[in-house]
Amino acid sequence: MTDARRARLGVLISGSGRTMVNLHERCALGELEAEIVDVIASKPCVGVDRARAAGLPVEIVPGDIPAEVLVERVERIGIDWLVLGGYLR
Repeated sequence: MTDARRARLGVLISGSGRTMVNLHERCALGELEAEIVDVIASKPCVGVDRARAAGLPVEIVPGDIPAEVLVERVERIGIDWLVLGGYLR
């Protein structure tokens, strides 16, 4: 990014949430100029527990997420990048 603002990440998960945890750790260490501002899980999973333990906002949204719902969420929360962190529907 060209300004000093950290990129706002939304992470979609379905399993262990390892990718999300790794991203969160890199952000916390200052190795990645970003912050995780939203986590969406396709089902109850270990990743949901890990997101909650890290103090990240997380929601379980089973099944397909309609594009318009995802776009509205991205705009409302101000997400810059969506990360598919092992996301399966």
